[in-house]
Amino acid sequence: SVVGDDLEEIASELRSLSETHDVVITSGGVGPTHDDVTIKAVASALKKPYTLSASMKRLILDKYPDGQIGSDVMRKMSMLPQGTRLRKVPGQEASWPVMQVSNVFVLPGVPQLFASKLHSIVTHFLQCKAPAVFRRVSLSLPEVAIVDALNGVVAT
Repeated sequence: SVVGDDLEEIASELRSLSETHDVVITSGGVGPTHDDVTIKAVASALKKPYTLSASMKRLILDKYPDGQIGSDVMRKMSMLPQGTRLRKVPGQEASWPVMQVSNVFVLPGVPQLFASKLHSIVTHFLQCKAPAVFRRVSLSLPEVAIVDALNGVVAT
């Protein structure tokens, strides 16, 4: 789904997707500007309190020491849905963690960062069933020549 930078629209879509899918991945809306409302929308969608996270604040202070960012930016960037997991990527402990709230992974919108975090999620954080096995058969026969055999396979 693609939605605009509207908190209620994002929350509504996330609520629906979270209820009907095993995993939801967002892209963008995680920065300090007025239109970065995705994290707050995740809190709303999942009915989680939107609170100051000491862990996130510490991460930000470690990345931006000596007051490099203003207090308003610090506060906004430190606010997370209660219960958010800040997941360190194995072997990349110095990198920014992957943010997970229930079954929603919240990723940055910058394409290179998004791709890197998506790879980390797939590689390290998803516990999936065994991959589906499929086979493709290409035939140069008319469909009517194989209809009985095909129907027999589908019926079993």
